[in-house]
Amino acid sequence: MAEAIEKAARFKLEGVLDGMRCPYLVLHGGHDVLGVENSKTVYEYAKQNGIKVTLRLTTEEETGAEHCQHDNPTLGQELMADWLADMFRIDQRGLSFAP
Repeated sequence: MAEAIEKAARFKLEGVLDGMRCPYLVLHGGHDVLGVENSKTVYEYAKQNGIKVTLRLTTEEETGAEHCQHDNPTLGQELMADWLADMFRIDQRGLSFAP
C-alpha cells in the first residue's frame, strides 16, 4: 500500500480540471477508509476554476458510505443516474422500467 501511495502521489488534477467545460460530479463515501480529504480538494479546486461541480458524500445512515459505496453499490448508481437526469433535465417521473 505504501508503494502504491508513493506512485500515486505524482498524479494530480491541477492543469487537467482547468480545461473541463462540462458539469462534474464528485461522489464519495463519507466514511471511506481512504478518507474524504482528496475528494474535497478536487471539489474545491474545480469550483475555484469555474467548473460546475457537485460534491456528494454518502453517509453511514444512507449506507453507501464506504469506498465506492461497496456497502450499498445501488445507492451510488442511483445518485449518479439522478445527477445525470438533473444535468440533462430529464423528468424521471414519467419513466417506467417495468416490462
